[in-house]
Amino acid sequence: MTAVKGVQPRIVRKMAGPYLTRACLQEGRTFRWFESLKQHPAPYLGAGEIELVTGITRSVGQHVSLPNIPDEKSALWEPVQTPRLLCDDLFDSSQGKVLTLGETVRNLGVFLGLLHLCEIPENSLPLRLEPAWLQMDREARKGISGALKGLPIEECPQLRADADRMPVLSLRTFVHGRFSTGLVVSRGVFKVMGWREAGFGDPRVDVAYLLSEIVEAAAVADLAVESGCSLIQGFLDGYREACDPSLDLAYLESFVAERILKHYAQSTWAFGENGQIGEILHSVEQAWIDLRPSFEASGHE
Repeated sequence: MTAVKGVQPRIVRKMAGPYLTRACLQEGRTFRWFESLKQHPAPYLGAGEIELVTGITRSVGQHVSLPNIPDEKSALWEPVQTPRLLCDDLFDSSQGKVLTLGETVRNLGVFLGLLHLCEIPENSLPLRLEPAWLQMDREARKGISGALKGLPIEECPQLRADADRMPVLSLRTFVHGRFSTGLVVSRGVFKVMGWREAGFGDPRVDVAYLLSEIVEAAAVADLAVESGCSLIQGFLDGYREACDPSLDLAYLESFVAERILKHYAQSTWAFGENGQIGEILHSVEQAWIDLRPSFEASGHE
């Protein structure tokens, strides 16, 4: 990477997972996010495919922060003015922040709706029926499946019932692949990072990824139920405004519910059992019951 003259970059944030590590580097007064894969990078997009994504996303390019790929296991994003991400505001949501969050989240809905309209050349990018990192590890899939079965589901019957209605991934558009608040820099003009997991897939997975984080923020952080409902409705209204009216978001509740349960199963598999998982799932269930009507209020079933 290119450093500021006379300034040694230093790590100010680090997020380590089983397959990759993400870190934020400070260079003088600016910051850059960096990602390093620990395993074979085959399911992740390389430099040539990222160049293709540049063309695909040209219509929404103002908000797209594509990585530079210095080698097959590394990615480096453009400089930003803060190491804070949208997830920091979502999980630390005072009343003042919620007002700002609402505008950003609604605009993210518009962005995602437009993104799902982007045309993608046939057979140019991978088909994404599961997360990229799971495509290369059969044992991980088995382990996560076992962890999912081991969750204290009795604490979240409604969540499980909705997840059990999950349909086949039948819709196909260009997708981001990990549309998370943890990949959005929201200061000024928001920027969406990631993109190495982009491809051809079911757009409801992208939608559900962000919505699941709003539900979890209402469950385990200080996000009030009213604020959570407003964020969900705003995001879906923005998405509906921008996307193709024929794009059906049926079973969206099932996509969100499954994403939430798989998140906790993946965490259990990767980091070991959490003795408080029963209490956490009980809280998530209550938040889910409170927020679930927001999907219907926005005209989605």
